[in-house]
Amino acid sequence: MDTQEANQSNSQTMGHKRRWVVVVGSGAVLTILAFAVFWFIEHRSGAKAVSRTPASSPDASKPQAIVPSDDATAASTDPEINLTADDLKKAQIHTARVMKRATERTLRVPGIVKPDEYREVHVTPIADGIVRQVPVVLGDHVRSGQPLAIIFSSELAEAETQYLAYLAELDAEHKKLQRTRNLVRLGAASQQEEEEVTATHTAHEAHVRAALERLKLLGAGERQIAALKEAEQIYSNVTVPAPIDGIVLARMANL
Repeated sequence: MDTQEANQSNSQTMGHKRRWVVVVGSGAVLTILAFAVFWFIEHRSGAKAVSRTPASSPDASKPQAIVPSDDATAASTDPEINLTADDLKKAQIHTARVMKRATERTLRVPGIVKPDEYREVHVTPIADGIVRQVPVVLGDHVRSGQPLAIIFSSELAEAETQYLAYLAELDAEHKKLQRTRNLVRLGAASQQEEEEVTATHTAHEAHVRAALERLKLLGAGERQIAALKEAEQIYSNVTVPAPIDGIVLARMANL
């Protein structure tokens, strides 16, 4: 009898222990499951949006969190960060209204000053020769026609000699033509002789015109050509004039 009651008592005690263990174990499992569900919901739904409080309100000093968006349209935008007035002051971030107006800031940068290339004129003498004079220096203001250089040209001297020779031949042919015409009027010369002399005279006139054009192309002026006719003296210096009014920027000719 005593043994039976003791066994029943032990059985009841063990049963209570087992039930207690089962209850404790079930509570632990429920706690773990509740935490897992809470973690899953929190990460699935995202952080709760905090209220956006203006910096001037009393709640501006409270820290505010990053507010992610679950909308499909906000997926491509940058994250939005709200900062308090103190954070803005510490980060030295200043804001200003964007307006369209002329800037008042002066920006100084290094550079190179160059003239307008459309107004530059490169002066090049046509005749070859030796530089005798360069009456201008860099930076001089010159007028159109002012001498920039004087060149001694053997080519010009040759052209002047040829021009004077053609002038002498033309003068002789002109006198011969006049005599032939007088003889034709007197009947001492034929019409054929007059035509031959006239053709020769015309050819010499063409030679003189060609020699004159060559002198002008080599840089001889009207005064120089007129002086050449009068004195029959060869002046072989070529004057290089300034084509426009301007400033001398480069000098590539020296004595």
